Amino acid sequence: MSSALHRARAARAISIQPMPIAAMEAMHRATGDMSARGGRTGFTPRINPAKSSYKPTDLESQHYALIAKLAEFSLAERPTTQDLNAQFRAIADQLYGDEAQHTEVRQMAIEQLITSPHLYVEFVAKSSESYDDYTDRMSLPDTPGDHVTLQAVSDYLSLPINLITPTDAGLILVVPTETLPAENDASNSPLWLAHWGDASYKSIGRMIVS
Repeated sequence: MSSALHRARAARAISIQPMPIAAMEAMHRATGDMSARGGRTGFTPRINPAKSSYKPTDLESQHYALIAKLAEFSLAERPTTQDLNAQFRAIADQLYGDEAQHTEVRQMAIEQLITSPHLYVEFVAKSSESYDDYTDRMSLPDTPGDHVTLQAVSDYLSLPINLITPTDAGLILVVPTETLPAENDASNSPLWLAHWGDASYKSIGRMIVS
């Protein structure tokens, strides 16, 4: 077992908490008695215009829909950085509780792609680049992860990845191609990610209600 894989499993065995799968009771909106508040010094109440000229982009609309879907399961996004390394950051947060270790997760994917090309070459062949060019490009920092790297990480770790999306499918299951871990080992519980657009990923966890 590689040192990276050993560290990932050890970290998860300590900190893992089962993720809720079935939808839970909807959250109640908090209300307060405005009359109990003090004066409005320096504040003038106003209303918003009847119609806003701002229209969210398609990507923003997908993200809003995703957040609403997560809330149905009492889940919420964790504060991982949304950049070109987002997929690897989200997985690092799930494994180590530290998104800064995204470089190590990328290395897992590349190692798996190089050692087991027969599992992924047919998917890369659908694009215009060669398999070697693909792995070289993916090894570079700030190259967004895709569904092939997601499968590669699942295979490397022998862990399923539950991917929640704003689409009608909702939950997409990414399962290891060849072997599944023992179900009674807490460190082998699935990784949970949110995904929208082409390359937007977030680590997700239980919703905290104050």
